[in-house]
Amino acid sequence: PDLPTSLTLAATGILVWSPQALGEAGLQLSFSAVAGIAFMAPVLKEEDFGDTGLYAKRKKIGKKIRESFCAGLGATLFMLPFLLAHFYTWNPWSLAVNLPALCLMGFLLPALLCLAGSSLLWEGICALVGSGGLAAGIPFWLRVIVWPVKFVFMIYEKLCIFAGSLPGSCLQVGVPQAWQLTLYGISLAALLI
Repeated sequence: PDLPTSLTLAATGILVWSPQALGEAGLQLSFSAVAGIAFMAPVLKEEDFGDTGLYAKRKKIGKKIRESFCAGLGATLFMLPFLLAHFYTWNPWSLAVNLPALCLMGFLLPALLCLAGSSLLWEGICALVGSGGLAAGIPFWLRVIVWPVKFVFMIYEKLCIFAGSLPGSCLQVGVPQAWQLTLYGISLAALLI
């Protein structure tokens, strides 16, 4: 049930089915991001939160922000070599954009699961009564579930547009050399240890 085991099982399932996926940017970026969150974020964040009272509540909010920042930084550190190897660019503002994006993910993921489950339920109901399912129209209650999801995606889009418009938002670094990637990997391993 832990994240590293789930990550390994998911990667194994994909690669058994389609071994050539190992060279694809999407797989490398997705799995390196989750690996960064699983392995690097715990190393980066501080765990001492023993206070009580109002100060503890402020520290708890600070802890959530720090955890989101550490998750974003961990994901970025693990994704960076793959990002540079495939696209030769990096947006340093992505660290700042990841903070609100990761905070909203706690809402977005359950909302998407609810939306998917509700859509399947509606399709099942329509199949039983013989109407056309989603092709026949989306019911109001399903649209209500879609609105907050669309709102979060709109925030994500605005954040990305804003980050892309900032100065220095696209650092063109060129193709990283094998020795550079090796040195980066050794440095990352040293940081983990």
